[in-house]
Amino acid sequence: MDNHEVEALAARLAVVERRFRRATMVWLGVVIALIVLSVGAQRAFSQTQTVQTRELDIVDGGGKIRISLALSTNGNPGIWVYDANGKTRAYLGLSGTGQPTPALTLSDENERTRAFLGFGAVGVSTPQLDLSDPQGVQRLYMGWNTAEKPWFSVSDESGKSVWSTP
Repeated sequence: MDNHEVEALAARLAVVERRFRRATMVWLGVVIALIVLSVGAQRAFSQTQTVQTRELDIVDGGGKIRISLALSTNGNPGIWVYDANGKTRAYLGLSGTGQPTPALTLSDENERTRAFLGFGAVGVSTPQLDLSDPQGVQRLYMGWNTAEKPWFSVSDESGKSVWSTP
């Protein structure tokens, strides 16, 4: 073999060695990536499928809270719905202290309760429906009286009963 052939062979060998090094690096990278993905997948599948948080707020396009799922200051769970001005317009959750009971409250734009469906505190929890006028005066009550008997009453604008039964 002459010198020219040896140089050509050496050049070809250098190219093969570079390609081999590149291929080795690529395969090493693939193996490392597969190991990392495998460990990550095992870790992801071993975790629970729940999301836990103390409060969940849903906001509008302007960033204002419109719906909030949270605990009240008494520690009772509830869902609050707010209007565009940030006023509470509806509440669904547990209310009261001690033995909280379910409640649904609908409020006007001044945050005055206009409708309440829930349980009263007349010795035992009894269901009731209260409807109020814009001034906050209870105008219709359906539920139980203090003797724990069914009661239905209609009141005038001053809150005076104008009709009731029994």
